[in-house]
Amino acid sequence: MAGILKLIDSYSITYNSEPLRTYDDKVYYTSHSFVRLFNNHEGSIGRIDFRDELALSSNFVDPVNGIVLHYNISRFNDIINILRYEKPMWIYIRTDTLRGGIGTGTEPAGEEEEGG
Repeated sequence: MAGILKLIDSYSITYNSEPLRTYDDKVYYTSHSFVRLFNNHEGSIGRIDFRDELALSSNFVDPVNGIVLHYNISRFNDIINILRYEKPMWIYIRTDTLRGGIGTGTEPAGEEEEGG
């Protein structure tokens, strides 16, 4: 199983609203958001893109942005809460299947979260 695993030290959030025209000439808006992920030693290591679309783009590895993952916008709060409250945190991708995600280190059972 070939893959890439990077430790996340910090992140930045961009949450956009984009106009989307339909056939009836009315303007509707769609959400597009992304979270950039950083590592103190490597700089930018990844990005998580969120969109309204049902069919999301495939995950991939970009030479500039690192690992790029795609989630539906309905998962935005879940991902932000994980990034906000969990440590240590990694982003990963399997290069053979392009399956990826974020994950935490091992935590003791029953441990309460700090700062929640």
